[in-house]
Amino acid sequence: MKKEIDPIAGTKKVDEFMDGLDHPLKAEVQTVRDIIKHANKDITEEVKWNAPSFSYNGEYLVTFNLWEREHIHLVFHNSEISKVKSKLLEGDYTTTGVRLIYLARTISRLKSRHLKKY
Repeated sequence: MKKEIDPIAGTKKVDEFMDGLDHPLKAEVQTVRDIIKHANKDITEEVKWNAPSFSYNGEYLVTFNLWEREHIHLVFHNSEISKVKSKLLEGDYTTTGVRLIYLARTISRLKSRHLKKY
């Protein structure tokens, strides 16, 4: 679904949302948010479903799901995700309409590996 998003207003609302976010993985959410925003200048953001959500050229791309406190879920709800082959992505877009990445497992592994180096 194409949607017009005012990039400045959307970012301001997401900034306000992040300021008030009470989540144990808030820093990681912000890091992933920054990565997504800087992947392409045409990516816009807004608060949708009580979480940061991103669109590309007016098409919904990915939304955080922050309901669980020990995980960060990224919900990819754009039909193009069905073409992406990755072990990080879970779910079958053709039956559920979304594919997910559960970042808690990935973040824990990265932190563990990083700490072992030092």
